[in-house]
Amino acid sequence: MPELPEVEVVARQLRERLRGRRIADVAIKQPKAVNLPPEEFRERVRQRIDGVERRGKAVVLSLETDDLWLHRGVSGQLLLDAPGTPAPEKDPIVLLTLDDGSR
Repeated sequence: MPELPEVEVVARQLRERLRGRRIADVAIKQPKAVNLPPEEFRERVRQRIDGVERRGKAVVLSLETDDLWLHRGVSGQLLLDAPGTPAPEKDPIVLLTLDDGSR
């Protein structure tokens, strides 16, 4: 389980890179990882990211009309790959692609 300072550092780093970006696409490998049916989740999160903050041990993306809570659980990771970066060897559980091609 990540500690609060670690989650805060991740939120700060993501805040600088994500604010103003738009979620263009979503790939869901494990449907149980999201709180809605996959198609509905995809449609709801295709929005502009207005802010990023830490709430408890979660990173929250403030979207235009909703908040998207990201929680790493015990051993999960939040990764941000720049546009053109090769795909990770292991498929992510949920992959968000942004309007600039970053993932």
